[in-house]
Amino acid sequence: MNFPTLEQGMEVHSHVKQTSLKFDIFVVSTLIDMYAKWGSIEEARRLFDETRNKNELAWNSMIVGDAQQE
Repeated sequence: MNFPTLEQGMEVHSHVKQTSLKFDIFVVSTLIDMYAKWGSIEEARRLFDETRNKNELAWNSMIVGDAQQE
């Protein structure tokens, strides 16, 4: 999922936080990826750290995001 702007992605994230989707690891991983791609690595890291049941997708999103920042 690609968001044309960070603001649109943040709107989606706000909606996700108000629903049961906040527990969906695929949705969370997509949000981590989105924040990292838009250069908001701190927000990506915060979301990653808050995620309880991290899987390979979440880890991969965070690792790739970190690598893109260097």
